[in-house]
Amino acid sequence: MTAPLPEPRSAPVSESASPPASREPAAQAPFERVRRLFGALPLALFLFAHLALQASAHFGAHAYEMATAQLLPRAASLLVSTTFVIVPLVVHAFLGVRTLVVRRPPAPIGSTSTNAPSAARKAISLTLARRAAAIVLAVFLIGHLVHVAMLPPRDPELARETFSQLSGDLSRTVAGLPLVALGYLLGVAAAVVHAASGLYAFGLRALASDTPRARQRLGLACFGWGALTFALGVHAVLVLATGVGWVASAPASGP
Repeated sequence: MTAPLPEPRSAPVSESASPPASREPAAQAPFERVRRLFGALPLALFLFAHLALQASAHFGAHAYEMATAQLLPRAASLLVSTTFVIVPLVVHAFLGVRTLVVRRPPAPIGSTSTNAPSAARKAISLTLARRAAAIVLAVFLIGHLVHVAMLPPRDPELARETFSQLSGDLSRTVAGLPLVALGYLLGVAAAVVHAASGLYAFGLRALASDTPRARQRLGLACFGWGALTFALGVHAVLVLATGVGWVASAPASGP
């Protein structure tokens, strides 16, 4: 008489392993890789450079105009911005909308409270934060493009006029509230959250060693980048709206 076979034991789940709920189906993987490639690095680089240039308002109208002026002829500038900024962001946004429409959420939020690993809960929270920030960012970008289109032409002779209009728009209040400045702060926050969380998600899939220590270092690096970028954006908005940023500066409206 033979003894009954023992029941197979399930393999232990490691906290450092990528949670199954956060992995996309095989059919979606190519689109997900393209979306992250076209979004994570280009958005992060462009956002940091753009806010750093805007923060040059700290030194006045002339410095702001020199920092934001086109360094290349119009045709070459349009080609560079289209290739490295517009196309990557449009592709990223299109594939992001496609992901929301085609793919289900990783897992119901309520199911992660008791039995799901903490890594899965963190992955879902990160995904939700990134998607919420993307919606706010999309609304902000529409308003921002409309606002930029209303500014005077980029002409060195109009440096003071462009700077003055920006300052006037951001300092204007409605019922005592600087609504335009607050909208820009919200847009900067959404852009930083979306870019930093995107960098983290992109970095997780590029890690050679997926361990808690590696995740912690990656998280600290993304948080540090986000904090620095957000500080630049807040400084630019404060200088344009009030003439004073994080640190004292010369009169912002001066040449």
